[in-house]
Amino acid sequence: MKKTPSRKSIAGLLLSAIMSFGCSAEEQHNSTSENESPIYQLPQSPISKCINVGNALDAPNEGDWTYRIEDYHLKAIADAGFDTVRVPIRWSAHALATAPYTIDPVFFDRVEHVVNTGLDYGLQVIVDVHHYDGIMQSPDEHYERLDQMWRQIAKRFSGRGDRIIFEVLNEAHTELTNSKLAKLNSKVLTTIRNNAGSEPWIILGGDEWGNLSGIEDARFPDDPRTILTFHDYSPFPFTHQGATFTVEKYPLGREWGSEKEKKELKALFEDAQKIGKKWNKPLFMGEFGVIDGVPNSWRAEYIEQYRRKAEEAGIGWCLWDFGASFAIYDVSTREWEPKILDALMSQ
Repeated sequence: MKKTPSRKSIAGLLLSAIMSFGCSAEEQHNSTSENESPIYQLPQSPISKCINVGNALDAPNEGDWTYRIEDYHLKAIADAGFDTVRVPIRWSAHALATAPYTIDPVFFDRVEHVVNTGLDYGLQVIVDVHHYDGIMQSPDEHYERLDQMWRQIAKRFSGRGDRIIFEVLNEAHTELTNSKLAKLNSKVLTTIRNNAGSEPWIILGGDEWGNLSGIEDARFPDDPRTILTFHDYSPFPFTHQGATFTVEKYPLGREWGSEKEKKELKALFEDAQKIGKKWNKPLFMGEFGVIDGVPNSWRAEYIEQYRRKAEEAGIGWCLWDFGASFAIYDVSTREWEPKILDALMSQ
């Protein structure tokens, strides 16, 4: 999850189904209504309904920020109707700083337990590299370390088929621009392919804190089993109102849903569709959501609008977050926020 706003306007959304490639975007398109722009049939995403278990394994140490991921959390996610769980992981805090960059075996075992538990409950599991601050500030000094961490991760989870999905890096920013990401994505993708023992899906993103503007200007390897990801929290004064971790502070009480904002949302999806058509790849909105503390009826309205637009556009989505600062599940009472769960799962 990003902590500061992007420099460019944000755009995007995502959804759809199960794995298999459809026809090219140029070969298939449908109109939603007389007042809607054409919706192109993007290649199908393996990810449909997803939720992040953030602020757990991506904390400096699991439990430092909020909760630890329990087995019953993953069962609750599966029972609620999600098909995928995204597991943000701060590998860089648990690997040697010098070659061979060995990942701490105790931490590795913990991650594998979470992954295996998710698989046991029938979920797909996205394993990502989260909060790698060093590579954002000094990319050239950290390319090899990231690549060697991915060599270990891919080997550890090799032969699992399609149910484990690898995401190369979360929210590139600062010095890690698209020109440097092109080299990084190509190198890491090759490393995963050489060590995974199968042909897993691999998620690739752009710069600008992972916003749609980042993948709009990016270059990606020619690999048929890649998914392009973006995040969207616009407008920030609504989704992050009351947040203590942002540079700029946004006061409580900001509502969402004006005609202007709905038109902007529609435009974001149209832009996302154009990018998906350009690359002829599945799209995945890896993060969106509204901070806890905003009235749940407001949160539910925003989340439902985003989710429905994503599904109309054929883009996979992943809500931020399960049980942390954007929570829709209360880890103390073991209950979902019903309004928001219904906003995600209703027909």
